[in-house]
Parts: sequence; structure tokens; C-alpha cells
Amino acid sequence: MVRGLVMGGASVGLSVLLAVLLLTRPAPERHPAAEPRAQAPAKQPVKAAPMPRTIKLPPPPQKTAPPPPMQALKPAAKQPVGGKPALPRKRQVKLQMKPLRPRPAPPPRAAVNAAKAADAEPKTVKAATAQGRVLLHLLEHGRGPAIELAWPRNENERARLYRRFRDCFGMRVALRRGAGELFTAGTARGQAWRPNRDRYSGFARQPSGRLVAAEQRDLRAIARAHGLPGTAPAMRIFPRHVDARLLGGLEQLLAGRYGKAVSIRARYHLRGKGIVVRDIQVDGHAIRGGIDLGGACGRT
Repeated sequence: MVRGLVMGGASVGLSVLLAVLLLTRPAPERHPAAEPRAQAPAKQPVKAAPMPRTIKLPPPPQKTAPPPPMQALKPAAKQPVGGKPALPRKRQVKLQMKPLRPRPAPPPRAAVNAAKAADAEPKTVKAATAQGRVLLHLLEHGRGPAIELAWPRNENERARLYRRFRDCFGMRVALRRGAGELFTAGTARGQAWRPNRDRYSGFARQPSGRLVAAEQRDLRAIARAHGLPGTAPAMRIFPRHVDARLLGGLEQLLAGRYGKAVSIRARYHLRGKGIVVRDIQVDGHAIRGGIDLGGACGRT
């Protein structure tokens, strides 16, 4: 027991002695080389730089026109004190209205065709037509014989003659009202027709007896269009060159007796595609021969 304590004491004492020696021993010097070196950080792999992207820049701004210079503001009108604000005066504008003149109706196609045919006439016919224009002017002013032109006795021939005059020679039919107003097809309702004296003859004919069916239809249509009674007298108006050719032919056929004649009677006849004037009587005396009025178109 005592041994064990002594050994235990020795053992404790030895441990104390070693501890004292360790505490009294100078501490060994530390060399910097003895210290462990800090490890360098591992090198990171270098990443490749990204390729530059193509960037489209917007177009440069366009040059704009400089703003207009500012105008000086006009001072506002003085308003009356205690009343309503003064309103701007209205500007009065005067409009001049001119009456519209009715346009003359265009000539029918038949009149145009007849005028073209007259231009293609022989020189002798043109000379007679030129003389006939002078006689027509005198006849329109009441100087010349009284002329009466009859139509064929056969009804079918009268119907053909009417269509030939209307469709080929440019004859127009009209209704007369009052002293001398003429109403025809192609004009506004109630508007009188004023023939162009340079184109149409003033030697108008008033038909007598029974009219052909085509002429009756045309006249009824005119009466309905203008609100005229059916008893209004009918008139036939021919182009000027047609009557000039008729009068010029009479002057040549009568050999100077036209100016001395008081009355002349004759009759229309159809000959092929043309029209002739025969059965001529001057003051009751028969005259041989006839006058060819030509054929303005190829219809029969």
C-alpha cells in the first residue's frame, strides 16, 4: 500500500518535474522556411472570349424642314364690359348666277349622211345647188313662186318615201303650236325647237291628206312628249342643201322662167335608191323632164 503510494508519488513527482523543465526551457526559434508554404490557388482554365455580335444601327434621322416662323399673335378684340363677347362679323360672299342656255339637239345621223353625200356631188350639181341656195334665201323672205310638192298616190310608195326622207335625207317632222312654235323629238318637254338656219331650210311643208303609219307614230310620240293635242298641225322640215338642190334644179329645167313663175306643182317619185321630182307644172303648163335629188343612203 505504502509502496504503491510511493510509486505513485514518484510518478507524480516526475510528472511535475518534467512539466517544470518544459516551462523553463526556452522556446525554439521559428524559421520562416520551417513554416509550411501556402499553396497557390489552382489556375482556372481561361475561357475563350465570345465572338462579337453584328448589331445593325438605325438609319440616321432625316433632315426635316425647319418649322415655319411663328407669326405674331393679333391682339384679341376688346370685349364690352358686362355684356356678351363680341362675335366675329360674318363675311358676305356674292355669287353671280348665270342662266344655263339649253344646248341645241345634235343633228340626226341622217342629216350628217346627207351632208356628206352633198359634198360628193358632181360639179354641175354643186353649181345648181349653189344657185338654189340663193333662190331658197329669196323664198324664205317671201320672194318667189308658190311651190306645191305632192307625194306618190300609192300608199306603199308613200311609206317608203317617208322612211327615205327621214332616215337618209335628214327630214324632220314637228308639231306647230300658235304662231310658229315647233316641237319635235329630242328636246325637253315644253321646249320649242329652233332649227339652225344654216342647216335646215325655212321652206317648211304642211302635209295634207292621210299620213302614213310611220309618220303618225312619230307625231303621236312628239305630242305625248310635249303635252300637245293631237290636232296640232304637222310640219316637214328638210335640210337646207336638199331644198337648195330642188330649187337649183327647177331653175336649170325652166331655163330662166323660174323668176317669172307664180306657182309650181310637182310630184315626188322613187327611182331605185334615189328620189326624183317629176310631173312638173308651171302656171298650169306641163314641163318635160325631172330633177334628181340623189340618194343619200342605200336603203330602199
